[in-house]
Amino acid sequence: MSIPTFHQVQECTAPVWQNKNYQAEIRWAGVFGPVARNRAHEKCDVDILIVLKEQERSGEPILVDLPEKLADACGCEISLMYICEGPNWTRGHFCLEALLSSRTVYGNRTDVEYLHQKAMDYLNDGLRRLNLIAEAVKKIKNQVTTVKTYEDFVHPAQQAVRKECVQELRKVVDLLDIHPLHHPLCTMLVLSSFQCAGQIRGILLYRDPLADITAGATPVWWTIWNHLQPTSDAMCAFDSGCAVGGRKFIRHMLASKRLADRFEEGGHVDDSMYSEIIE
Repeated sequence: MSIPTFHQVQECTAPVWQNKNYQAEIRWAGVFGPVARNRAHEKCDVDILIVLKEQERSGEPILVDLPEKLADACGCEISLMYICEGPNWTRGHFCLEALLSSRTVYGNRTDVEYLHQKAMDYLNDGLRRLNLIAEAVKKIKNQVTTVKTYEDFVHPAQQAVRKECVQELRKVVDLLDIHPLHHPLCTMLVLSSFQCAGQIRGILLYRDPLADITAGATPVWWTIWNHLQPTSDAMCAFDSGCAVGGRKFIRHMLASKRLADRFEEGGHVDDSMYSEIIE
C-alpha cells in the first residue's frame, strides 16, 4: 500500500476483525490521524484506536499478535492506541483526540457514543476554563500597562489595581487546580502553567496580600509584581500556553471531531473543515 487511504485500510483489515478471540475483547476500532483525514502521504503509518471491553481479564495476551496481523493486512507500519472501557478510560488528551477523530473500521460507533460524550465534557470544561484564564490574563495585562512601574503599583492610590491583579491571579491558579495528573487538561497544557500556578498558589496561601491591601512596598507585592510582568514565566505560560495554545489545541480537537463525524455520515467535506486542524 503506497499511500494508504481510509477505505483501503477498512477493507484490508476487515478479515482481521473476524477473529472470535479479538471480538471477545474489542468493543470498537477506528482509524485516526492523516489516513482518517484523507491527508496521508507515502511516509504515513496507519493510526488505529482499539476500545477494549470492560471485563475481567485472565492475563493471557489474547491481542498480542494483533499489531502484526494489522500491519500485514495493511502492508505498512501501524501505530496502535488502546482505550479500556471503565471509569479510568482516559489517560491524557491523546486518548480524547484519537477517539473523537477516528473513523470506524470495526464495530458500531453508537457503542462508544457514551465515551464521545465524556470526551466532549472534558473539552467543553477545558474551553470554559481557558476562556476564563484568557479573560483574567487580559485584565492583568491592562492593569500592568496602566501602572507601568513597581513604584506606581505599590502606591496607596493603586489599591484597586493591586486588588484586581491578585483576584485575577487567584482565579487563574484556581482554574489550573486540576486533578488527577492524567486528566486530559494536565497533559494538554504546558507543564510550566501548572508549575507557575503552584508557585503563585503557595504565595497567596502563605500570606494573603489582600489581608493588608494598604501595605506599601512589601516583599510579597514585589514577588507578585514580578509574576505579573508580560515576559514572566507565569504570564507567558498563562497567556501563550493556556489562553492561546490551549484553546487552539481544543479547537483543533473539535474540528477533528466534526471532520470525522462528517465522514462517518457520508456528508460532503470541503477544505474549510481543515482550517482549524493542526497537521
